[in-house]
Amino acid sequence: MLEQRENVYKKNEVVSNNPYIIVRAKENGVRVMGLTRGKETRVSHTEILSQGEVLIVQITEYTAAFKVVGRAHVWTPYGEISAEGEVPKIKEIKKEEAEV
Repeated sequence: MLEQRENVYKKNEVVSNNPYIIVRAKENGVRVMGLTRGKETRVSHTEILSQGEVLIVQITEYTAAFKVVGRAHVWTPYGEISAEGEVPKIKEIKKEEAEV
């Protein structure tokens, strides 16, 4: 059996107290964005995945949520879900920003 290692961020908590989420991209360009805690929610980090790539992310004291844009399969401690949104093309994003 594997030995449980300590969480490097909080020495008094084991790793399992901070839930992990696994995201597997079903298409190229899937974006996974970490959202911060606090008075204002901000994007703290963004990863762009190619089809078949897997990202393992952890909720921490600084990251409260994750947003998945595009077609992906997501595993959480609470179950599985498929994200089926469309990945906007870069030209579409720039056009929307210009209109605002």
